[in-house]
Amino acid sequence: MIHVGGSGDWKVIEDLLKSIEIPRMAKVRQIFPHPKEVDVAGELRRQIAEKKTLSSLKKGSRIAIAVGSRGISNLPLAVRVLGEEVRAAGGEPFIV
Repeated sequence: MIHVGGSGDWKVIEDLLKSIEIPRMAKVRQIFPHPKEVDVAGELRRQIAEKKTLSSLKKGSRIAIAVGSRGISNLPLAVRVLGEEVRAAGGEPFIV
């Protein structure tokens, strides 16, 4: 029998799993190496300049900056720098 939290009828799930043998499981822990510290602002500016990302931007163009991904360290800094670079290239950035 399956025992989980919450309310509801688990009979349907139990019936579906009757003939399926559930494999043994083990709790594991994975430790990810911490990458070296990066100058986020400097690296972003370097890559924008190197790839000429904003070179075709027309003065006064409204440029959307899509933001909202979780798990990106220094996201506010990266968004600020990107906005500054868009402004410096003559664009008008806005966040979506």
